[in-house]
Amino acid sequence: MGIKRPTLPTSSPQEFADIATGAAYAGKKLDVFSVYGAVKFVGVLWMADLARRYPALRLLSVSPGGTQGTEAANALPGGMRFFYNNIYMPVLAPLFGLAHSLPIGAKRIMDGLVNPSFKSGHFYGAKANTLTGPFVDQSEIFADLGDATVQRNAAEAVHRFTRAGVSEPA
Repeated sequence: MGIKRPTLPTSSPQEFADIATGAAYAGKKLDVFSVYGAVKFVGVLWMADLARRYPALRLLSVSPGGTQGTEAANALPGGMRFFYNNIYMPVLAPLFGLAHSLPIGAKRIMDGLVNPSFKSGHFYGAKANTLTGPFVDQSEIFADLGDATVQRNAAEAVHRFTRAGVSEPA
């Protein structure tokens, strides 16, 4: 999808917290795909941290890739939704290898659930610069995904964010 990686000079808990609260985007032109990618990045790192802290659980992240037949475009404005659902996903995306069928997308998720070769704490998706094709461990593409310190910093930010609106019991 051409989503840029979030710019995180130090990958500190505060930088991740700024993504969660939206402060990272204050005063900038809103690019929903970049925000989506940054939030997904934080979530994947948080899941990896949980997997390390709870090794008895199998916790991993899977991207189904460019999958036809989903309701992904439902929140788009009318014209974009029409283009996405009637031209892009059924014709253009498959033509350029950017989409596959719903059964293939579903199989990718099922493989993540049941295939023992997929390791807990990892994020699996398509190879770099594509949305279809064989699964690869995404830490082979972006090393921060496998960095325990970066994972812990993202998890700390998630916990800060989730506690922010919750008052402590009296």
